[in-house]
Amino acid sequence: MDQANHYPITRSLAYLALTVPDLQAAVEEAQQINGLHLVGRSADIAYLTSGERKFELLLRSGAAAGVQQIGLEASNEDSLPLLKSRLKDGSIPFSELSDPYPGITRVLQFIGPSGHVFELAENSNRSERLFYSTPGVRPRRLGHALLKVEDLAPVEDFLVQYLNFRVSDRGLNGEIVWLRCSEIHHSINLIKGAPGLHHYAWEVDDWAVFKQLGDVLRSHGRQLVWGPGRHGPGSNLFTYHADLNGTLVEYFADILRVEIEESYQWKDWSDIPEWNNIWGPMPPANFRDYGMPLIERS
Repeated sequence: MDQANHYPITRSLAYLALTVPDLQAAVEEAQQINGLHLVGRSADIAYLTSGERKFELLLRSGAAAGVQQIGLEASNEDSLPLLKSRLKDGSIPFSELSDPYPGITRVLQFIGPSGHVFELAENSNRSERLFYSTPGVRPRRLGHALLKVEDLAPVEDFLVQYLNFRVSDRGLNGEIVWLRCSEIHHSINLIKGAPGLHHYAWEVDDWAVFKQLGDVLRSHGRQLVWGPGRHGPGSNLFTYHADLNGTLVEYFADILRVEIEESYQWKDWSDIPEWNNIWGPMPPANFRDYGMPLIERS
């Protein structure tokens, strides 16, 4: 399958930019628990990655925790000009940023209907593999993010129309949708709620990593919020733990890949009681309360 024909704009979630009130503690947590590597640091910003990308998590010091930008990886050299043309045709404001982050040459920044700031980034991958040791539980890559939005329909339409996302599944009687920008079941999903970020997810190699994660969390006096289990939508194995700022961190493996785009049909899981965990226990009652809000733009 020629991915560029189906996904000419973006092929993955590239990075998240988050504001945290205690930058040093957040950096230590990202390294000691989530196994990330610190690739750049200033007085108020830290860049971390799990290896493939130049950075996947940008942490910025601020008064309160919040999500600032959602970075998407451009599919190819034609992606930014194509998106720029689409945004112009839709009268959607955008900014072109040159060398906005270390190693990233160009970014197109724009705001979605929910107020989330998106960035389409060119040249976000490393030219060489990054080797490093870590006391934490190193993932393979940043996989997806669940965004809270007040009204799903306009955000879904925006992602589909301008960025060529496709619907993979729906649930909760219209209160959640999973969207893909490659053969991987989802890179962005949306859930009804006050605008912000509910969780961000790291793909890992296999089941054995969950055992390591549980032990590492225990050594830091922490524990899993939910899991391990297997989701219905996406069919992926999962665990969730909370970071210091109350946002959930998912580790996942064995996610569904859509091999034949033309024949794939999304499913509505609303009437399936075990949709969120086909193995057993549903999430805790306060599961949807986790997360961080949008940072107010000045």
